[in-house]
Amino acid sequence: MKRLYISVWILAVTMFATPALSTGPSDAAVRATIEKFFASFNGSDASVTTDLWCAEAADININGLISGKAQLEERVAAEFKLGVTGPGCTF
Repeated sequence: MKRLYISVWILAVTMFATPALSTGPSDAAVRATIEKFFASFNGSDASVTTDLWCAEAADININGLISGKAQLEERVAAEFKLGVTGPGCTF
């Protein structure tokens, strides 16, 4: 189950971060964004983690579908608090 959840996160990051980066940033900029995501996710920082999503972001997991940054940040923060993601489930 943990692998499924991590796979969904990777898919979501790819889907929502890639269009924002498709204007041609350098490899260094892309790597910096990826490193920022993993550092904030592994550090349980919901605000920084969700800042990388666009305003119309959607997230689907076993708890259902949500859309919008506010709902996404709320869900991620709740999951960090429950220990569903974050330091115990690092990438």
